[in-house]
Amino acid sequence: MKEFPDENRTIVFIDGYCNLCNGLVKFLVKADKKETLYFTSLHSLFSETLLSSKNIDLKNPKSVYLLKNNFLYDKSMAINEILKSLGFPFNIFTIFEIFPRRVRDIVYDFIAMNRYKIFGKSKECQLSENKILPRIL
Repeated sequence: MKEFPDENRTIVFIDGYCNLCNGLVKFLVKADKKETLYFTSLHSLFSETLLSSKNIDLKNPKSVYLLKNNFLYDKSMAINEILKSLGFPFNIFTIFEIFPRRVRDIVYDFIAMNRYKIFGKSKECQLSENKILPRIL
């Protein structure tokens, strides 16, 4: 977790070409009834501007990031914070916090490393559906 003083919105940063990540956004748009989450591709100019000083490889992203309450979360911590923000019943899955972050991140890294093989990759960013557009940054 890194302090991040420049932004007050809750923003989910994803690999816009990853089918798993795009599926996550579609799920979150439906599950986030309060519409508190905003989304952006890690390949966007917005992400480049906001994250340029954070030593994140935006050309080859290996994590979902979440900017919430001025902190930047990555990997399993980002997923846990997203689930918490959705409330019940999704926040039940934060029970996996009983495992050390290092263990959770090993599982996360395995999935991230194989996401294109398992879920595929799009030729262009998929964050363009009309229902999602108002929440894209």
